[in-house]
Amino acid sequence: MVEYPWHTAVLQNLWRGRERLSHALLLHGAPGLGKAALAREFVQLLCCASTTGSVACGVCDACRWIQAENHPDVHWVVPDESEDSSDAHRASSSISVGQIRVASEFLQRPSHYGGWRILVVFPAENMNLAAANALLKTLEEPLDNSLLLLVSHQIARLPATVRSRCQQIHLDLPDAALAEDWLRAQGVASPAISLALAGGAPLRAQELAAPEVEQARQELLTNLLVPEKMSPLLLAAQYARMSPENWLRWLTWLQQWVHDLLSLRIGGLIRYHVDCSDVAAALAVRSDLPVLWQLQQRLLQARQAALHPLNLQLVLEEILLAYCAVFLKRNKQ
Repeated sequence: MVEYPWHTAVLQNLWRGRERLSHALLLHGAPGLGKAALAREFVQLLCCASTTGSVACGVCDACRWIQAENHPDVHWVVPDESEDSSDAHRASSSISVGQIRVASEFLQRPSHYGGWRILVVFPAENMNLAAANALLKTLEEPLDNSLLLLVSHQIARLPATVRSRCQQIHLDLPDAALAEDWLRAQGVASPAISLALAGGAPLRAQELAAPEVEQARQELLTNLLVPEKMSPLLLAAQYARMSPENWLRWLTWLQQWVHDLLSLRIGGLIRYHVDCSDVAAALAVRSDLPVLWQLQQRLLQARQAALHPLNLQLVLEEILLAYCAVFLKRNKQ
């Protein structure tokens, strides 16, 4: 059974074209689409003892082993989290050359069941340079009945030499109606709002719909909607206690809010915080466009160092003061 409905067509196409597949596939798309689940579903199809159409049986030994990620002919390579399992570590950890060498040795062994030997690397962009170079040799000299399946959120971070040796399969954002129906079935009360904040990615939307996450967004918006009443220094001191995960999410929301204001300021439409469209439109009229643009650039810089700011409170103070300044000049006119 397909875990997510937007995977169905892609999985069917992969299955129908399995005889013409390259020895290396690069499955890529935005975060929050369930690409790892799609990879697992396709691997399960290839290994299943009794598929029906493009659906694995789910009950044979091979299916159960795939679901438990311990099939003897399938090897998964993921970032090493043995020393630290924190969110910040997971976001920045890499796939090492040692892991790729072990994986390459795995591909050279005979298949236990006479079928495919499959290597899955996720997320592929987390390979460090040495690991990517080690994988390159395997890509250039494919073995019979072997399949490399690279799964990536950001293929631009992969070396061009790796990308060029893979058959690329892009997983598009699902139709909004399909995604909203799925979110509604998962108990999400306002699927359209969550989906807009997630940029159309359903699994990300499901995460953002969690009550504690939505409460945090509303608290941020409460301050952003009335900039003349904001106390940037006090807020910065409060927000400086955020965890790295919450800081990154807070920064994303602020980037999206500034994007919405810029879009509205130049006559466009609100894209992310759609539940605040009226107030955002009024604020956009009051904003100073050059100052707002500068703030957007500053937020992009902050995101590049999001996980390792030298002094989070100072960064927050600068950002919040810059936000208030967006409305200062026009208020004086």
